[in-house]
Formats: sequence, C-alpha cells, structure tokens
Amino acid sequence: MKRLKKSLPWLALFFLILLVFRNWFSGGEIAAKDAPLYFQENLREFSWQPSLWSNLGLGQYQPLLFSFFYLVFLPKSLFWLHLPWELIERLAWYAPFLLFSLWGAYYLYKTVWPKSAWGFLASLIYSTNTFILMIIGGGQVSIALAYSLAPLVLALFFQVIKQRRRPRQIGAGLAFALQVVFEPRIAFLTGFIVFFYALYQFRWKLTEYCKAFWLPLLISLGVHFYWLLPLFLLKRPPFPSEFSASGWVGFLSFADFSKSLALLHPNWPENIFGKTYFFRPEFLLLPILAFSALLFSQRIKNLVQKKNLLFFASLGLMGAFLAKGTNPPFGEVYLWLFKNVPGMNLFRDASKFYLLTALSYSILIPFSLSEIHKRLSTKNLLFSTKNYLTRIFLLLVFCYLLLLIKPAIGGELNGTFKTKKIPHDYLVLKEFLISQPEFFRTFWVPKQQRFGFHSNNHPVISSESFSTDTVCLEPFCSLRVEMPENWGEKCFPNDRCYVRELSFFLNPQTEKVLAAMAIKYIIVPFDSEGEIFMAERQYNHQQREEVETFLETIAWLEKVEVTEKIAVYQVSDYQDHFFLADASVVKSIKMINPTKYLVSLEIDQPPATLVFSETYDELWQMKIDGETISSQLYLGFLNSFFIEQTGDLEVMVEFSGQQYVYWGGIVSLLTLLLSGGYLVFSFRQRKA
Repeated sequence: MKRLKKSLPWLALFFLILLVFRNWFSGGEIAAKDAPLYFQENLREFSWQPSLWSNLGLGQYQPLLFSFFYLVFLPKSLFWLHLPWELIERLAWYAPFLLFSLWGAYYLYKTVWPKSAWGFLASLIYSTNTFILMIIGGGQVSIALAYSLAPLVLALFFQVIKQRRRPRQIGAGLAFALQVVFEPRIAFLTGFIVFFYALYQFRWKLTEYCKAFWLPLLISLGVHFYWLLPLFLLKRPPFPSEFSASGWVGFLSFADFSKSLALLHPNWPENIFGKTYFFRPEFLLLPILAFSALLFSQRIKNLVQKKNLLFFASLGLMGAFLAKGTNPPFGEVYLWLFKNVPGMNLFRDASKFYLLTALSYSILIPFSLSEIHKRLSTKNLLFSTKNYLTRIFLLLVFCYLLLLIKPAIGGELNGTFKTKKIPHDYLVLKEFLISQPEFFRTFWVPKQQRFGFHSNNHPVISSESFSTDTVCLEPFCSLRVEMPENWGEKCFPNDRCYVRELSFFLNPQTEKVLAAMAIKYIIVPFDSEGEIFMAERQYNHQQREEVETFLETIAWLEKVEVTEKIAVYQVSDYQDHFFLADASVVKSIKMINPTKYLVSLEIDQPPATLVFSETYDELWQMKIDGETISSQLYLGFLNSFFIEQTGDLEVMVEFSGQQYVYWGGIVSLLTLLLSGGYLVFSFRQRKA
C-alpha cells in the first residue's frame, strides 16, 4: 500500500504526458512549420559524412555542421533499419525530447535536493510549461531537444564541481557536446548557468575552475572538431550578418516582464508569430510559489543547499529579466548586452532566456510545495485532519498545474500536437518530379510549402529568399522593375503583397537568369495548412489567385497540368547543373557527394567556359590534367571555370574546404572512441 501511494504521483505524471502529447503516440505525420519532413527518397540519398557545402536551394556554404547527427546521421541510421518515416521522426526527435526532459529534470532536482520526494513535480513543470509547449508545437525540434538536455548537463556539471571524478567529467563533456549538436545557443546558455553556479561555489579561485572544467571542455571541443577546424582555418563568419543586427532585437521582443516572470509564453496558446495576448491572471501564482521558497531558507542547515536555493532564485529573476528583451523595465540593458557582451548577439530572439526561468521554477516550486506540505502534515494541528489537508493540498496543486496548460490537455494546440496526412496533390507532384531523372531546380512562389518535395537532384528555391520588400539579393535585386498598378489590387494595406514582389518576372533578362540557375518549373503551392498566403493573420485565397493569374501573363512560362490544386509552370529553356557557355558539350555529370563532381566534356574549340550553376564561392576548384583552376563569377552569382584544352576531357570539380572536415573528423572520432572506452572500462572496474 505504501509503495502504491509513492507511485501515484508518477502514474499521474505519466497519464498527463500521454494526454498532452497523445498524438505523438498515434499514426500520421508530425508536421509543423519548422519541423523537418523527409520522404523516403530524401533519406535514401543522405550521405554518411558531413558536408561543408549544401546543394539545397542554389547551393550554400554551411560551416555549422553541428546538426549533422540530429538532421542526417540518426534518421539515416533508422532508415537503414527499414523503418517508416512516421516512426523515424518519433524515435529520433520526439521520444528523446520526452525522455530527456522528464528524466533530466528529475535528476537535476535530486542532485539539488537529494532527500526530497517531489522530483516528479520538477519533471511536470519543466516538460509542460507554456514556453516549451510552444517551442515543440512550432516544430523547433532542435531547440526542444537542447532544452530537454539542459537539466542533465547541469546536474552532471554540478556533480563535477562538487566532486571531480574523472568519469563524471567525461560524462559531462559528452552530454554538453550532445547539447551543442542540437542547438549551440541553448548550450551557450547552459554553459553560462554552469559558470554562474561555479561562481557561487568557487568565487574567484581560478585553479578550481581549471580543475573542474578542463576535461569536459576538451572533450566537447574534440567531439566537434570536425566542424570547428574548418570554421577556424577558413576564417569565415558562421552566421549571416543580419543575425547580429540590433534592429531585430526590439522587433522580436514579444514578452513583457509580467509574462516572462510568470513563465507564460507571449504566443500562448495559438502560437502565431507576432500575435501576443493579454496576461492570464492564473499564472500569477507560479512566481509566488517559486520565490516563496526563500521563506523556508532558514530551515536549511546544509550550506551547499542554501546556496543552491539562492542560486536558482537568482537564476529565475535573471531569466525573467532577459527574456523580455528590450521591453520595460530597463529594456536598454538588453540592447547594451546584445551589442557589447560576446555571445549575446546570438540572441536577437530573447525568448530563449525562458530556459533560465523554467530551470529555476522546476527546482524552486517543488521545494516550496514540499515545505508547505510538511507544515500541513505536522501533528500540532488543532484538529485531526492532517491527512485530509495534505490530500486536498496535493489535489489542488495538481489541478492548478493542469489549469495552466488546459489548452494542451483539451487538444487545442496546433503544430506538432496535431498529426497530418500529406495531401494527395503533393504526393502526385513528388512522383512527377522523381519521374524526371535529369537535374533541375524548382522555384516556389512565394515559398516552398512544408509538404513540397525536394532532393539533391531537384533542389528548391523560394522566391521570398531572394526578392521581398525586406530582402533583395542578386540576381533578382537588379532584375526588379516597377509593377503596374493593376497588380496588387487584392492586397491588404498593412500586409505583404506577394504579387508585387514578383516584378522581376516582367524583366526580359529573367528568363536567361532562371535558365542559368537550372530552374525548370515555377510552382505556386497549394496552401493546405493556410500558413503562406496570409492577410490579417488569416489565410487569404485571393492572394494566391492573383499570383497565379500574374504568372499566366508571362509569355515564356507554359502551364503544366500536374495536379488540380498546385499550379506548375515550365520555363521554356533551362540549363543543366553543369553547362558550357558555347557550342561544346557536357557528356556526363556524376555527383560523388555535394562537394565533389566528376564531369565529362567534349570541347571542340578553346577557350571554353564551364558553368557550375550553384552560388559562387572561391573555394570551388576544378582539377584537369594535374592543374587546379579557381572558380570565377558568371552572371555575377554563379561559378565558372575557363578551360584551354580541347577534345574529350574528364574534370573534377570539388569544394576545397571539405578536406578540413575530414581532418577534423579524425579527431572527433578518436575523442568519441577514447571517451566511450574509458567510461566502459571504469564502469566494469566499479562492477568488479
């Protein structure tokens, strides 16, 4: 009977998790705006090795390969076991999120309060608060996975600070390296929390920091050396410059201090970007419960635990203050930190600091409630009702926490909380594209729909990535002309006007540019989820209708009947992935991987220009007869190589920076093998 009473809270937690995330345990696609979706054809073509160049879109240099394991290696491994995609996405992403967030929060709580039995409540608060439900609901799986790992990483580092045993240090280093795999920004925040905690323990004793952290940091660097080495040697910025532009900070500061302090996500519960809601008064009790833990600090005799209490209270306040971004009070402080503190320019979206508050409350609230529960259980009550009071108290606590996430329990949340079935039109489009073995790109207007098919052989370009009111990139920037006033009549004054962003189609040079980009089809998507053609935050079919009508006026586009709901237009003429800008012939093209191609040519009269239709990068080189030829600009944005030889030739075109990935990969592999081997050896020694 006593064992049953102890297990009841955990059974209730298990039932609640099943209820909130019930659609994850059923069939269907877990699809959301930011959630990756792979077809079987995508998984089949994934490479086992990380690539410094991505051939998605028009091709791009991608120095941050930390997500290779999460995006490619793990799904590819599960596909190799002949598992369907519906099961792969659950095993690779959603099941680990639940496992790490529930167990990690409990493990951290028991690390801080070893004798407390309220760890189940820490798991509940950490895995079902509004912040993480909005993150995972929106399909930001990488952030959610890094978030779920944060308590485990902290617990391991807290143990390392307390007792510097070598296996703990290795375990902490590997756990932190895994968190970096999912999301470096969340790992950066976790590292900051560890340093902040160490400051509470070590003060300014530099030798203590070195003793505790040298091995975990060395292991983390070693594991990620395969992408850190090229990042260091090539000396290129890892992020686009607009990521660190301070102008974005104020725009993305959606939360106010009352919401961040109450752990209430500003977009709860609809999760519509930019749409915020009034404060919900029921959340006011959450920070009261959290910081009331300070009232019980005098009862704590253990000095380390008293420091822990003060630490997590400080962490909660810090997280609430930073998560509001540039909003009052003292919003200028965040802007100053963003501009002047190294690493802070990664957080133009301040909402990621909700992590600090979530960690704090998952430790403080269970502690407060356990202390209140002790007082209700005391024998000094005037009436013999202590058992009833404690039961009523536990029931009220549980009901209150359920009230906070009522939309999740009632099935009102969208995104990954609703399983989807891929519309038949998109399956027909996929088969239509796959049936054409030659290389070409598709150009989606205004952007690719979440179920739109892409592959190495048929990459996707979205028009909004090149030409919008706020983004204007070559070559489309120079192609834009003035749009006649009769187009855009169906646009709303304060919303985007998609058809007016397509003025470059009226320029006669656009046909040549699209052909050089190997674009064969222009596609206007069927907006099955009502998330692309928006006006006043609602789906507006008129916007799509006007875009389709406009494209039908372009003489060099021919409409192709593929599906009823997806409009497909064929460009009259288009080039291959490699083509010669004269009468010579490209006989064959073999892609070894996205960074290496073998091309057979027949050149009658030199000099010839071999055009490689991907974004220009000086690291692309061509090797012919032992000679290395560097890439030159073609049309101002593509790669090209000048060839002086004649006859039948075979040339190798490769991205030279990829060699550093291979060199760094050796270090990463050795780090994993040595660390894993040491942990296995130490575990067997301890068992013996």
